[in-house]
Amino acid sequence: IERAILVAPPNGGSLEALDQLVKGFSEAGPLVPDYPAALLGTYTSIYQLLPRPRHGRLIADADISKKAGDFYDPAFWQQRGWGLSATDKDTDKILQSLLPDIDSLEARRGIAREYQTKALRRAEQFHKALDAPAQRPEGIDLFLVAGDTIATPQQFSLDSQTADLSLHSSAPGDDIVTRSSALLDERIGGEWEPRLKSPIQWDSVLFISGLHRNITSHPTFSDNVLYWLLEDPR
Repeated sequence: IERAILVAPPNGGSLEALDQLVKGFSEAGPLVPDYPAALLGTYTSIYQLLPRPRHGRLIADADISKKAGDFYDPAFWQQRGWGLSATDKDTDKILQSLLPDIDSLEARRGIAREYQTKALRRAEQFHKALDAPAQRPEGIDLFLVAGDTIATPQQFSLDSQTADLSLHSSAPGDDIVTRSSALLDERIGGEWEPRLKSPIQWDSVLFISGLHRNITSHPTFSDNVLYWLLEDPR
């Protein structure tokens, strides 16, 4: 491998994952199915897309000086009844369909909470592995393509009384992944510095105007990627 090109990667996570784990996913249209939070909570990978707690992406009561909690802490989710820890009728119905051989409601809820705990722990381990210092193999160039022209959720506020989430602030991105997440910009949540601070040593970065799912269809993307792969001297 001579050159690796990462396209809009959520290196620092995405608040979209938190939003969907708490509220589920619904897109307008008669042919598009809804995905309840309890169902999405059975996908291990969506927990691995959560933002890092150190970046301060979740604050309490719209106060930027108050971090709301630890994404990795199962008790944090269970106390608020989020995702697989919810006890409403819709969640119970989903758990019954997922665990048809378990007759007891409390037993199904216990299995769901146990799975959620394991998924959160696995996400924490996954992020620690990504954050571990590593020496890049000699001879490999790292290129990044990301969006930075669309207001993208950067920070949620948690209502300490109702456990409701609301958008507190946005930042440049592609509507799903912020510019800072793609770069894994460690200035976020810490002290500002004039130059990028990232554990990833990018050899080249290209920013494109467009939505997350449309970046690869942008002419600028294909033109540059083909040049990088086929023509660029090295």
